[in-house]
Amino acid sequence: MKNLFLSLVLVLTSLVGKTQVIDINNFNEKLFEKVLFHKMIEFRLSVGADSVVWSDVLYTNISKPNTVKMVNANYLHHPNEGNIWKENTLRDNLGKELVKKQNVELFVSPINAPLFLSFEIAASISNYNLVTYQDLADRAIIGWSKSPGHKNVEAMSMSVNGAFGMASCSVSMSKDKKTYFIEFDFSIPSCVKVKKGH
Repeated sequence: MKNLFLSLVLVLTSLVGKTQVIDINNFNEKLFEKVLFHKMIEFRLSVGADSVVWSDVLYTNISKPNTVKMVNANYLHHPNEGNIWKENTLRDNLGKELVKKQNVELFVSPINAPLFLSFEIAASISNYNLVTYQDLADRAIIGWSKSPGHKNVEAMSMSVNGAFGMASCSVSMSKDKKTYFIEFDFSIPSCVKVKKGH
């Protein structure tokens, strides 16, 4: 039943993305992020990888701030995330979100926040010859898949003891409206297991 629901969501999102024409003066970031996220799940399933679960915590703290930094700098780069991952707050909040969304148990010591392995891929894409949000998502996924390092992340197993990895993606348009800066973040939990009876 869960797989059927996921398939229906993917189909509906795909249909919306295919028919929704991009208006660069009214670019819908949220719509594109949904299309890209589900496109990534489609890609992962097509290569035999597992699914991932959307994370608001990753989006708010990592993905969106990073694409904004790229816009402000006006070039593609990987902003330094080391310090934020060292803080217990992000890992605590991500752990709480994981437990809430996936009904899992985390095993951590009382003095330590949960541990996560994090991976990030990013892209800058010209708006040339793009018509729909699906076109933009396809260009990002295909571009990453042509790079062995990026494809390894796209197709990497993210599940641990029955719990899916957490992920989010973000897009921000350059100030001259000629380039889309895109980031996709993945986080793999450690010390986790699905609760019995689920």
